[in-house]
Amino acid sequence: MEEHKPYTPPSRDAEVTLADIIRTVQGYLRYLARGWYWMLGVAILGMGIAFAIVKSHTIEHIAEITFVANQESQRGGNSILASTLASFGLSGGKEGESGQYTKILALSQSRKIQFSALLDTVEVDNQRDLMINHISRVYDLQKTWEVEEPIHFTFQSPDSMDLTNRQYLKRIYSMINNDKQPMYSVSLDNASQMITMKAETIHPELSIALVYALYENLSQFYVLQSTAKGIETVSTLSERKDSLENVLQKQQASLASAIDRSRGMTYRSQQTNRLDLTVDLEITRTMYMEVVKNLEMSRFNLENIRPIFTIIDYPLQPLPTNRKSLIRLMVIFAIVGSVFAGMILILRKMYVDVMREEKG
Repeated sequence: MEEHKPYTPPSRDAEVTLADIIRTVQGYLRYLARGWYWMLGVAILGMGIAFAIVKSHTIEHIAEITFVANQESQRGGNSILASTLASFGLSGGKEGESGQYTKILALSQSRKIQFSALLDTVEVDNQRDLMINHISRVYDLQKTWEVEEPIHFTFQSPDSMDLTNRQYLKRIYSMINNDKQPMYSVSLDNASQMITMKAETIHPELSIALVYALYENLSQFYVLQSTAKGIETVSTLSERKDSLENVLQKQQASLASAIDRSRGMTYRSQQTNRLDLTVDLEITRTMYMEVVKNLEMSRFNLENIRPIFTIIDYPLQPLPTNRKSLIRLMVIFAIVGSVFAGMILILRKMYVDVMREEKG
């Protein structure tokens, strides 16, 4: 069997030819071929690391709701959405839609909306309980956080909670909005103007319940804010209608009494009094009819306000997870490991050749 002689690189003073380059490359390739087991070993090590990473990674189930905000209903030049934002103190004047959507995203992550969602009753694992109790149970937070006395929330506002419960609530709120690994995130597609709310938890039903609770509370807030002025108008007109109705009844009774008293009499004073009562009655009746018309119109507008949010996509089980593909990750780590091992072998051969040249 022919023995391969070690390749001697050309002298630095000699002119490097194409044949020298080819022989150099061949020498490195033969050296890599002889060290194949090193490359294979590092590749297997990389695959093992990839396997360990995937298996140790916590699987989280992703639930997403995509919706659009309707801004077609105009009220005095401003959309319902803009009026709603203004009523909450979030209006910045004549801003574009992008600014309004940005504030929707911020509001969905506010304590007002998220506290309401955490204190909503939802069903997970066939158990109906407050969202905050489900999160605490699924993540075993009381054990993880070493809570001395068991905490179980009942429906109450954060202001009425004791200090311990309020701190626990705020801690879970921080957990949901954690910067590194949040349980909830929201994004806006500027091209389509669609908003996507995403919940990621270790339990699929909890992910769905959480994203729906956040969406419903955000939607309800806007509905209440957009209809508040209409409800107030209807209430005011109803009171005005009742008041005019009472006045109208009294005036009708007074006119009927005056007609009875003046029956068969020809005194001018009696006729004048009856005429005045008739005029007052007609004025009151006209006012009453106008109030009734405005009241019915206000009720009609209130009942026909379009929903501010319209769902486009909603979560369906089985939910996607954040687990990376095991095979893909193992292949990537194997390739990277092999390349790394090959580079080490090449550097080693270059060092050996340089040292041999200097000694020679």
